[in-house]
Amino acid sequence: MKREYLIFLVGIIIVVLIFVLVFYFDIFSIISFKLPQKVKTSSKETIKVEETKIVQPSSSVKINETNYQNFNLDLENESLGEKNTIKASLNDVLTLNLTAKDKNYEIFIENYNLSSKIKKEETKTIQFQALEEGSFKIICNNCKNKLLGYIIITK
Repeated sequence: MKREYLIFLVGIIIVVLIFVLVFYFDIFSIISFKLPQKVKTSSKETIKVEETKIVQPSSSVKINETNYQNFNLDLENESLGEKNTIKASLNDVLTLNLTAKDKNYEIFIENYNLSSKIKKEETKTIQFQALEEGSFKIICNNCKNKLLGYIIITK
């Protein structure tokens, strides 16, 4: 009887220890990682992007069938400046170097669920492979005009 009770007690202690360790490590991952919030727009709200101008990559390298493209983008006055559309091909690897010139920005790339908080005068890099064809919004969660531009992926 004592042995069965001891085995049961050790089992409970092991389960509690595992739970505590998992909870402990999950707390830190939750604190350091925050999922981006979806931008809500009402039918009355108008999101406008001024004239579309294509951003040319600052550098482009092709390795095998994958094209690597780098884009240096300045965030200023709640916009990407004159050039607000990035064009790339399916399977390209895009590197967006985003520099916040005048304030803090919270950037979100639709459908790819990529986000970054960029402090004033800081540069952050977002890199991803274009695995999905289509037009994707570049959104600023803390700007009046939430839509900054587009990433257009074609075959």
